[in-house]
Amino acid sequence: RIPDDAVDPAYLPSLAIARRNAQTAFRVLSSNLHDFATGKLTIIKEEHDLHEIVHNAFDNVSIAARDKGIGFHYNGPEKALLMADQKLISVFDNLMRNAVTYSPADSGIQCTITEAETEEPNDSYQVTIRNPANLTDDQVKAIFDRGLSYGDQEGTGYGLSNVQTLLDYHGGGAQAEMIGGHLTVDVIIPKESHRW
Repeated sequence: RIPDDAVDPAYLPSLAIARRNAQTAFRVLSSNLHDFATGKLTIIKEEHDLHEIVHNAFDNVSIAARDKGIGFHYNGPEKALLMADQKLISVFDNLMRNAVTYSPADSGIQCTITEAETEEPNDSYQVTIRNPANLTDDQVKAIFDRGLSYGDQEGTGYGLSNVQTLLDYHGGGAQAEMIGGHLTVDVIIPKESHRW
């Protein structure tokens, strides 16, 4: 571990992000290695704050966002607690990474967390992520398909497909549509999944 006093103070925020990302990656990788070895997805319920997950996901791409002049605007509660597996973190990491990657320079990403309008009141959150994009209706319809990648970005096309799979495991889901020149992704996630 690099001690803070051995680092130029200007780089301390980036170092903090790198440390947090490394810790998260280690936890997720450790869990996923077990999943791969056993051939099944293991879900471990823990309390998470969706507000914190979303902000951390944007922090994880903040250097790329800053380089493109992309801002982040959040509207929602200061705390949004739910019981979920730590794999839920990768859902929002993927969504934010794609929002920054495909947003034009000098634009912004908007994120809103609200109570979802579901059959059971107050049992789910809706997270809406909006960013400027130039996608056709056919591209938007296929956005969560496995192996799909757009533009000149080198990607595997598995990230958003995994988003849908992980949300399904949590009893939620996602949908995307173009509204007024913005890609709008709505994620519904139960506060406590009844699937496990």
